[in-house]
Amino acid sequence: MRWFICCFAAFAFTLSLPLQAQSADEIEVIYRETPQQLYQQLHESVPQTVFNTADELHQAAIASNQSDDDLFQSLYFLARLALESRVQYEGKQTDATTLHDALQRVATNDYQRAAALNIAGRYAGRIKQQYRDTVSFNEQATNYIRNAKDVRSLQLKVVIYDEMGVVNLILKRDDAALNNFKQMLEAATLLRNNYLIAEAEARLAKYYREVDKMPLALQHYTAAYSASLKDKKPYQTAMLELNLAKLYRDMQQWNEALNHIHKAIDLFRQQGDHKFLSTSMTVIAIIYAEQGEWNQAIDYYLNAQQYDAKYQSLTAQARNFHNLGEAYFHIDNFDKALEYLLQANKIFRERNSTHYLVYNETMLAQVASKAGQDDVALLHAQTALALAQKLQLKDEQIEALTYLVTSQQNKGLYAEALSNQQLITQLTKEMLEQAKTSETPKTEQEITEQSLLLKSQKQRTELQQQQNMLLNRNIVIGFLLILLVCVGTYILYLYRKRQRELVLQQQTMEQIKLDAVYQLPGYHAFFEQFAQNNVGVALVQFAELTNAPIERGQFAAKAIQDNIYNKLKFLCRAQIYSIAPGQFALLARHEIDPSELHQRLRSINLDGDPLRLDIAVINLPLLADEEVTLPTEVMFETLQWMLAGAASTDIETGCHLSIKVLEFTPSTVFSQPLYLQLAQGVRRGFIRIESNANKDAITWPRFQPLETSESANIL
Repeated sequence: MRWFICCFAAFAFTLSLPLQAQSADEIEVIYRETPQQLYQQLHESVPQTVFNTADELHQAAIASNQSDDDLFQSLYFLARLALESRVQYEGKQTDATTLHDALQRVATNDYQRAAALNIAGRYAGRIKQQYRDTVSFNEQATNYIRNAKDVRSLQLKVVIYDEMGVVNLILKRDDAALNNFKQMLEAATLLRNNYLIAEAEARLAKYYREVDKMPLALQHYTAAYSASLKDKKPYQTAMLELNLAKLYRDMQQWNEALNHIHKAIDLFRQQGDHKFLSTSMTVIAIIYAEQGEWNQAIDYYLNAQQYDAKYQSLTAQARNFHNLGEAYFHIDNFDKALEYLLQANKIFRERNSTHYLVYNETMLAQVASKAGQDDVALLHAQTALALAQKLQLKDEQIEALTYLVTSQQNKGLYAEALSNQQLITQLTKEMLEQAKTSETPKTEQEITEQSLLLKSQKQRTELQQQQNMLLNRNIVIGFLLILLVCVGTYILYLYRKRQRELVLQQQTMEQIKLDAVYQLPGYHAFFEQFAQNNVGVALVQFAELTNAPIERGQFAAKAIQDNIYNKLKFLCRAQIYSIAPGQFALLARHEIDPSELHQRLRSINLDGDPLRLDIAVINLPLLADEEVTLPTEVMFETLQWMLAGAASTDIETGCHLSIKVLEFTPSTVFSQPLYLQLAQGVRRGFIRIESNANKDAITWPRFQPLETSESANIL
């Protein structure tokens, strides 16, 4: 063992001097900026790191001419690096376990015990996914250094409060997370380290973004930028650009979001840090998803998935599987959605990531419910509900219960559905009551936050002589807030204006579809609905009513037209349209028998007097070649030609007729001039007339070309 200690001391001494020359907060900056390089430096200086007792650590420290705390600090950073996702080397997990166990054994003073507990918490979260233990161990760690003001303890406080805040935010402990990030900012301010101050401000900004307080988030990101400008570290700058992209994405300022995310991508590529390209692609995907452009979102999610697979980031892969599942759900590809969500479920379960699993199970229930797979939806809704209850997430409980109720109702489990519906009501009431009781404390909390922020700014002003910079920052923030309010107001104005225009446009379109004289569905509505899977088309005319506006006056004519329209709706299984006085069009989804229709409508009379009824009927398709479709205008004009022929007969009760076209009839029969072509088609035998009148007694309307010569008086 003495040989090992001597060897260790010889190796450690070569790089212990540079590390000794740097303070703990400076090493923390190196850790956050270039963790892989820091690992190489520490790994080369401390090739073997197994200590079984504090005495062995003490002897090694003496041999390398450094204090116990300095050597312990090197081991502490090595342990953190072994648990850092940005550091890659073989045997990471083994090293993490070995260093974790060693630190617990050799820790003797308050600083060392706090650092060892911090590693225990980090180990519980990273290796075992036991996030509540992460918080618990770090809370124990703070008890050892709560009142310490030395640089090493303050640096450790920054790390502890940072990790606690992030985990509490994941666990939806919002108040605890906010308190942790404020404590992180306080410790960083006492260190007078601009880099760590920027990190703390960025954490506070992340918190306010998560709880949807965008102005405060923007304020803290601005503060983070101001603090980071002193040193301008590339990784921190890239992360700030990434987080600003997320903020502008959540504020729906798409161009700003894309601008910042592309800056972040460029910075990550310049540093060779491709691991965060996955996160960047995901941000872009969500930007498109928020705008409803799901296919573009899927493309970027798949790009992100390639990076995650390359770097074997399982949790990131699972989150992307979840995102892909959601995207495919929104384009109604339920099979693909379920496939990706189930892949995400498998990873989340293997890694015991219940805080992600609850949302994935809820999404599975939603997709299965929409896909009509009630058994699958029921299973996942029950699982999501159990997880949400375990994590005390009431919003997620309500959502899971909603899908559970839907599935139970579809399966006929009405008693269970009713019970769960009552539970939804109860949870909703509890949340409303909680919102009422927490309304005032939230206001006080915001005041406290503002006070702490002002205090922090004052300390930095006094210690770093940055009065002018802080003043400019406040001016920029005020300007941005005013600009945001103005832009938001203008956008709201444009939105409301657009909504009014759409309503007016819709009303105008509906008005256009109505007959201008009688305000009944008319010519335009008939043309719009003609191609909607209709089979039977008819044009009917009551001869005595064609001159009703002149003979009886407009008021009486309108009343008669309304009366006839309503009678037709009652007597016919068809849609009715008012074409002209006494003239109506019918659209039916079945073939129309002219004789039967004529017999049924003969009951319609005016003041007790029977009316002459002429009917023209076409049953579709008219041509034998179904691939040839005649325009609606041609079909309507053909009906007019037929109705003119029917009206020319002298049958007292009226004439009904229909036409059929022989199989070999060319489609040119229905070309312009239509009246001329139709008359010739009848004479040549292409068109067969079926009617209750003598066909020879029918006088077909003659084609009369419009006189267009200069001598013609058309006025």
